[in-house]
Amino acid sequence: MFCKKCGFRLDDDANFCPKCGTTVSDDIKNQFSQQTNISEKENTYTYELSRKDMYDFNVQLYNNYISGEQEMFDSYDDFVNAILSAVKSTNIPDEEYKKYERSIINIFEVIINLINCIKDAQHTLVRCLDSSSGLDNELNGLWSSYFECLDTIKNSFFSLLYKATYQAIDYNSAESFKSQYKTQAQKRTELLREASEKSGKLFRLILNDSFDPLRYKIEQFKLAARLENQAPEV
Repeated sequence: MFCKKCGFRLDDDANFCPKCGTTVSDDIKNQFSQQTNISEKENTYTYELSRKDMYDFNVQLYNNYISGEQEMFDSYDDFVNAILSAVKSTNIPDEEYKKYERSIINIFEVIINLINCIKDAQHTLVRCLDSSSGLDNELNGLWSSYFECLDTIKNSFFSLLYKATYQAIDYNSAESFKSQYKTQAQKRTELLREASEKSGKLFRLILNDSFDPLRYKIEQFKLAARLENQAPEV
């Protein structure tokens, strides 16, 4: 609030200007009070909007990473079907084996990186919440189980692929592999479904009072700096 005569800044409860002595009228006090209320409402709206934006951002980020994971796993699935069709009648030449090996390794590296990005984003959120350590532990356990499942899928495939470089895979071996693969693929799907449900609970906490938007922005800067330091030189 300011003096209407000399412009001196006044205390909110001042009755006169300490500089020029001008009396502060009730009209000026009421006008200042109304302006303050409007300003507080605007600040509250901005605060809530930024929280909503952060919620939407994390949900979209998670969905993008999961979509990427599914796309890569679909590529792996195509490799499985192609090799099972090929090796029933002949063995795989060494050059073909190396090509398949490189492709599969790349696919699983991308999948692992995508899930690690999800984990980093979730840990950033947890550090900005008062009471979500239990949920964080559950998610860590789920992602650990997911990686174990992924290793089982990858190792069983490489075992089949290695065998196929020396002999044609017979019907029984192919069917046994397909049965194991189906079991692990279903387990992967169930783990991702459960992880998505728990991730949704974590994201919804952003909208609660326990979430600190300012700290979240700071943690985001820390994460970005950490990732930049880990990035390989080009």
